[in-house]
Amino acid sequence: MKCDVCGTKIPIAESTCPNCGYRVKKDVVQSFDASNKTHEHIRTQSTKTYVKPNIPDMSMFQTPKWIIGIAVAFVVVVIIMTVLPLLSKSSRSSSDWSEMTFQEVIDLGEGEGTIELAQSSLEKVQNLMSNTLHIEDIYTHEYCSDYDDSVNASFSVQGYSQDVYYSVNYTYVDRELLSSELTISGTSQKSIKDLETLPMNKDIVTKLGDYMDIHNAYEYFDQGRLKLVKLKDYNDQYEYVHSQNPYVFIHEKVYSRNEFEYYCTISSR
Repeated sequence: MKCDVCGTKIPIAESTCPNCGYRVKKDVVQSFDASNKTHEHIRTQSTKTYVKPNIPDMSMFQTPKWIIGIAVAFVVVVIIMTVLPLLSKSSRSSSDWSEMTFQEVIDLGEGEGTIELAQSSLEKVQNLMSNTLHIEDIYTHEYCSDYDDSVNASFSVQGYSQDVYYSVNYTYVDRELLSSELTISGTSQKSIKDLETLPMNKDIVTKLGDYMDIHNAYEYFDQGRLKLVKLKDYNDQYEYVHSQNPYVFIHEKVYSRNEFEYYCTISSR
């Protein structure tokens, strides 16, 4: 065969022109003419044939769009049904009621009976303290909340009679009375354990206690004051605790030789 570049004869089995160094391409096929013992190279063109693989039609396996639509709608409904109760509950959180009176919550149609019960009890205690016992400077505090599927309502009615402070406290949870507490406090010129009688109105304490189903409240205070014990770390303070039902707690603090402050509370739980 001859070199494509310079025409020099290239020996058989050689792939490079001995004259110019041209390298014969791989797509050259050598042929030999036996009659004249000459050979030549014939340039051939290679071709590639692409055979498309036999892939099955996947459209027959695709889910119809209407089924997908139903599935999506179902998921959306489930999410809505799950989230809405949570949003509704959060909208009735304790922060919504914390600055509201019982009546304001009732007017909203909420409270599930607990707030109505507390409101009714509050009005009765106010009437007892003001109109029956003639306690003066009556004022009230109300608090209600709806937390963790539980409705809570608590109130206190407070006032003074002859410089003695009286307070009635109630707590309701889910339409039931959880606790009631009666508190009396004031000052005296002697320690209450050294006095002949307690510096409080016995009739008021007895009637308030009986109304709250805490009977013999005055007697509990009278007996407890005689058992006051000085606190270990406070030389000017004394305490008495009756931990059984009713719970009784008496505290006295000495401000000076002629000034003592006492605090007495009794509760039923």
